[in-house]
Parts: sequence; C-alpha cells; structure tokens
Amino acid sequence: MHKGVTFSEEIKQQAQALGFDACGICRATNSGEEARYMEWIRDHCQGGMSYLERNIDKRIDPRLLVEGARSIISVALNYYPPVKLPGKVPQFAYYAYGKDYHEVMREKLGSLFDWIKTRFPEARGRG
Repeated sequence: MHKGVTFSEEIKQQAQALGFDACGICRATNSGEEARYMEWIRDHCQGGMSYLERNIDKRIDPRLLVEGARSIISVALNYYPPVKLPGKVPQFAYYAYGKDYHEVMREKLGSLFDWIKTRFPEARGRG
C-alpha cells in the first residue's frame, strides 16, 4: 500500500485502470430494504427478470453469498458505444454492438479480483 492511500482507494484506482467507470465499496450487511424488496417482488416489478425472485435470502443478506464476507465491491461499466452506426444502417440495441457485456464484466471482475489477491491472498469473493 502506498503511504497515505487506503487499500480501498487502491482498489478503486485499479478498477478504473481496468476500464470500470465507477467503483464503490461498502460493508457487507443487510441493506435495511428487505420489506421494500419483498413488496417490489410481490408487485411483480421485476417484469421478465424472474431470477430476482430466487435466492431472496442471499439478495437480502449478501454475507450468505460468500462466507465471512465483510465488504462488497461494486463496479459499473458503461457499454454505450463510442460511435453510433451511421444513417441508414440497421440500428441495434447498444448492448448488441460489441462483445457480450456479461463476458466483458466477468473478465474485468476476474482481473480485479486477481489483483486484490496479489495484495490480500486470503481474499474470497465472486463476480
């Protein structure tokens, strides 16, 4: 760790270096939004995203995803294309312009986690 820079700040810097647009870190605790989430599911606000109805216990308490979890690192990656297709070319949804963003995220998350493990070998996580 560099003098005066926290490990959290270093993680955020590394995330940016890997191309993430944003990175935040928080404690792995209940959000306090459990009742609102359950109401949201009950009201079918998830639309076609039925996977949000599964593993609700893990969505409510992220510590159930990784035993002993103390922190959550969240990242964002904008997949908006830098250049729009010209004029009369058929237009596609932005996510379809390039490589599947799920793959891009997995690769970048893997790289970030590998970097974290070089600094903190006992780290455990998932992406």
